[in-house]
Amino acid sequence: MKTNTLFLTLRTFSATGGIEKVCKIAGKALYEQSLYTNMHTKVYSMYDTESDAVGNTYFPTEIFKGFGKNKVAFIFSAWLTGRKNKLVLLSHINLLLVGWLIKRISPQTKLVLLAHGIEVWGRLHWFKKWMLKSVDVFIPVSNYTAEQLYKVHGISKTKCKVLNN
Repeated sequence: MKTNTLFLTLRTFSATGGIEKVCKIAGKALYEQSLYTNMHTKVYSMYDTESDAVGNTYFPTEIFKGFGKNKVAFIFSAWLTGRKNKLVLLSHINLLLVGWLIKRISPQTKLVLLAHGIEVWGRLHWFKKWMLKSVDVFIPVSNYTAEQLYKVHGISKTKCKVLNN
């Protein structure tokens, strides 16, 4: 059975922070899994350009699309592609709107959100908190971040799968 996965990131190759490193490794893991399964993976980056991925050692540029800060094109393309996929993985809570839009048109699509830390520890705008309800699985990077998701946002512990960086 073919499983399609869309991995959405803010930046993957044009910056060198911890979240970007996680995105590179996650993209590599998804690609490597696709070599042994009947899965097809795409990686879309809102802020990277296509040339940012050239020569990377993580995954082939053929599965990568950079939108070079064109947010409208990124959101529209992610929505068009994501609604046809079984899994959409969001690398950051700031991509939640795109995931929410995909779930509105394709409720069967599984939505997974990586929760890195401080961006989910505090109070969120009511609309973002409301959109959290569309997420099927949260992947917090620590037990502390998982606790904050429970305490601050009321996320069920059964929806959280801690995966330390």
